[in-house]
Amino acid sequence: MLRPGLGMSYVWQGWYVDAAVSVKLFQDNDDYLNTTLQQDPLWQAQLHVVRYFAPSAWIAVNANYYRGGESSRDAFELDDGLNNARLGLTLSLPLSRRHSLQLNASAGVLHRVGSDFDAFGIAYQYRF
Repeated sequence: MLRPGLGMSYVWQGWYVDAAVSVKLFQDNDDYLNTTLQQDPLWQAQLHVVRYFAPSAWIAVNANYYRGGESSRDAFELDDGLNNARLGLTLSLPLSRRHSLQLNASAGVLHRVGSDFDAFGIAYQYRF
């Protein structure tokens, strides 16, 4: 697999914006259960908007979209191409100078195959 991409970041008065586009290119697998497995390119886009507050405190809204990736086995289409998008929110709260707590949530907002789930998480972070 090869994944070329292009991204940019912009910082302005406590705001940070990060955007990226990429494509995953797959090589044919000529030895998959005595068949040939092929997959079309998978196009992806991501956007992250972060607002920084006091030292080590921030909140972020995240979005991604991906499309393509249809696979076929011996030229028979498997109808598994993706056309999905997700939105997420992350909050990072400092507990001390080196310790922080992160809360995150994400949900699928557009889905054709997969990605139809909600996720919630909590993470403890220690910075050296």
